[in-house]
Amino acid sequence: MKMFSVCGDCGICGCGDGCLAGHGDDDYIPATKEQVIERLDKKQYPSHRNKMIKYLKEKFDYEYKETLC
Repeated sequence: MKMFSVCGDCGICGCGDGCLAGHGDDDYIPATKEQVIERLDKKQYPSHRNKMIKYLKEKFDYEYKETLC
């Protein structure tokens, strides 16, 4: 039995920062370019990093460049 959302695309989901999906729900909506860039900059969803970079390139034709802080 799964206790959380089954979609698994939090890094590229518009609801990823506050998803209310419950048992077996799939509340996925596409994230904006800005949301994904902010998540990458903050190193959120590290296991989704490559998927987020690919999403930016395919959906927005945007090449993500690592920021040096």
